Amino acid sequence: MNRSHAAPSSITLHLAHSAALAVFVLLVLAAPQVGHASQTLTIKDGPAAVRFDESQEAAATEVLRLFPRVQSDLRKLLPWPMDFNTNFVLLKEGVLERMTGTGLVVALAIPERNLVLLDLSKMARHAFVLESTMKHELCHLLLHHHIRNDLLPKWLDEGVCQWASNGMAEIIMDRKISFLEEAVLTGRLFSFSDLTGQFPGDERGLMLAYEQSQSIVNYMSQVYGNEKLLLVLNQLHDGKALPEAVRAVLGVTTADLETGWQRSLKREHTWLTYVSVHIYEILFFVAALLTVAGFVRMIVRRKRRSTEEDEADSP
Repeated sequence: MNRSHAAPSSITLHLAHSAALAVFVLLVLAAPQVGHASQTLTIKDGPAAVRFDESQEAAATEVLRLFPRVQSDLRKLLPWPMDFNTNFVLLKEGVLERMTGTGLVVALAIPERNLVLLDLSKMARHAFVLESTMKHELCHLLLHHHIRNDLLPKWLDEGVCQWASNGMAEIIMDRKISFLEEAVLTGRLFSFSDLTGQFPGDERGLMLAYEQSQSIVNYMSQVYGNEKLLLVLNQLHDGKALPEAVRAVLGVTTADLETGWQRSLKREHTWLTYVSVHIYEILFFVAALLTVAGFVRMIVRRKRRSTEEDEADSP
């Protein structure tokens, strides 16, 4: 393991959805994250390097310790060569939020630079598992290393990475709330084309986009099998467009795939199942409404009685 002081680096970044984000990343990574008294360090071990503030040394060491296992586990799922170095940067709290414009993001992969940004402070507060999060972000780097950006839809990219990391996303999501279930029942699902280039900017839409992406890839895995899911990715690796890859491997069009996935959701999520799952919340809400209604009736009765008594007492 090598250890050295990190010189300010000039990192160029191109993210199609936000040139401003690219500039922000450049400015943050080119300078220390905190005051002048703090040192920015880098430790390396084989193909992995971690850049961190001196107060984060224990966390940086843990990232390097986990990396070989994460790399090995991911290679078992996606048997492509990882012939690139991976650079991790541990960010101070709030930096990633300013970069992305949302407080939901705890990690971010930048494939153009084989770079992974981690906000460990936010991960600790929200019970994120470091190993699974690293696997998710490394999966992004691997996919983009072997598939051209224009051939990899955003929903497939995020869905595969959640599938590979046991459902772990890189954003904070309340697992007790299903935006996907609500969207199915109200007919407000995003289409494949809506999620091809980038995800919505609002938090509700962003969480639904992540849920949908995971759901679509899980559907492909369950209905067609993991082997065919990997074959679709291999077709993209070979330069085929997604519609051509899906037809060649799954024997359906992407429109058929989308229709089948939506039908499976409608069978799984009905108003009856919604009521059965949320029966206690519904009963509590109804009881609260009845309590409020009873209180209002009591106020009205008292006011009416007071008015009648005043009228009786008047000459």
